Amino acid sequence: MYTDIDIVILSNCKDDSIYKMNTECIESLFASEKDVRFHVYLIESNKQKEYKYNFENLEVIVPQENFNYNRFMNIGIKSSSSGLIAFCNNDIVFEKGWASAMINVMKQNEDIKCLCPYDPESRWQKEIYKKDVPYSIGYRIKYEFAGWCYLLKRSTMASMNNFDEQFSFYFQDDDLCMTLKKHNYKNAVVFDSIVYHIGHRTSSITEGFAYNERINLDREIYHKKWGSQRSIAWKNRLFSFCSKIGLGGLSKWIY
Repeated sequence: MYTDIDIVILSNCKDDSIYKMNTECIESLFASEKDVRFHVYLIESNKQKEYKYNFENLEVIVPQENFNYNRFMNIGIKSSSSGLIAFCNNDIVFEKGWASAMINVMKQNEDIKCLCPYDPESRWQKEIYKKDVPYSIGYRIKYEFAGWCYLLKRSTMASMNNFDEQFSFYFQDDDLCMTLKKHNYKNAVVFDSIVYHIGHRTSSITEGFAYNERINLDREIYHKKWGSQRSIAWKNRLFSFCSKIGLGGLSKWIY
């Protein structure tokens, strides 16, 4: 019996090099599993030129609105239908068995709601690698939480009202991790799930963005939603303490 996973990928295929990168990413995905059926939703920002892909289970969606990272991710969610959804960069390479390794951890641990793969070449993830355990719980960006690839159930996303579209690009990962903690949903990096993140090759989906203006605005939205930097640090320490003593359910009042 197949397990179905929908894959949401954002892209700005502005030239042949990005098209090649997209193709290599998707080829490695479809070659990675025998008993997992993938359906890819490629959310394409380039409205000027259409690239053709020769993959059966691939749907290219070109929103006509201005780019907004979380809104485009939500378009992927609404277009898809499987019970499991992975959100992935287009500058990654999937190794064999990456998805089944995460599915096995999810089946054995119902309280783990978000799962991320491990990149053996990541200097951050190397620091937390543990040889004798299958996974490590945590919420640190680039360490336990890999913003370039993560898997959740559709029901988990629905309970969090999908992605907050206030964030057009920056602080998206931070906001998601805070939301996971608020709902007392555990996040784990799975060490047997190998996906390589090819840094600095991702498509410039924010080309034409007012970077400084946008990051300042998203930072302001983030702190308005979650509190000052000091307040967030205090909430996170309290959450960690409550989780250790089995009172993680208090998170909805902490955050």
